[in-house]
Amino acid sequence: MRHLIAQTGTRAQAGFSMLEVLVAALVLSLGILGVAGIQVTGVRTNFDAYNRSIATSLVRDIVERMHVNQAGVQGGNYNGFDSNNVECEVPPDPYCAQASGVAATDSCNSAEMAAFDTFIVSCGASRPDDTRDGGVVTSLPSGRLVITCDDTPCTPTSRYTATATWTNLDTLGETANGTVQIGFLP
Repeated sequence: MRHLIAQTGTRAQAGFSMLEVLVAALVLSLGILGVAGIQVTGVRTNFDAYNRSIATSLVRDIVERMHVNQAGVQGGNYNGFDSNNVECEVPPDPYCAQASGVAATDSCNSAEMAAFDTFIVSCGASRPDDTRDGGVVTSLPSGRLVITCDDTPCTPTSRYTATATWTNLDTLGETANGTVQIGFLP
């Protein structure tokens, strides 16, 4: 007598089922989307850090220029400055430094030096192709520099605040405002 052995419900598996492949593809897709999101965030943060570094350097530059030109500070030549009121295509006259196509003035008084300082920090230095580079307005998106005296009326011992602002556009088209502000005694 032969005994027949019946197999009950066991079957040898020879590969992946379609459902397993779909689940694996879904998990992989979510992982790739996560990495892409991290990349976008990294680029946005890096761009903001770059702009913040430029703004910090330029605000420190105007602070140092004000420390050097004490007579200009005492005369109120920096107080109330707003780079929105500066035309970067028109350099100050006299121009207190040598530049491409512009002769330097031998001597500038404190008011002329203050006008030159705020122009250079706002608009940047002249380049050989007659464009400007390196200022708050020319280096930062929607850049703006404002200098204010913290006291009314401003006195020789008053504290000043220099503020640079800009607008970052991220990769999603959203805007985020950046600000660097330094309070100081000139």
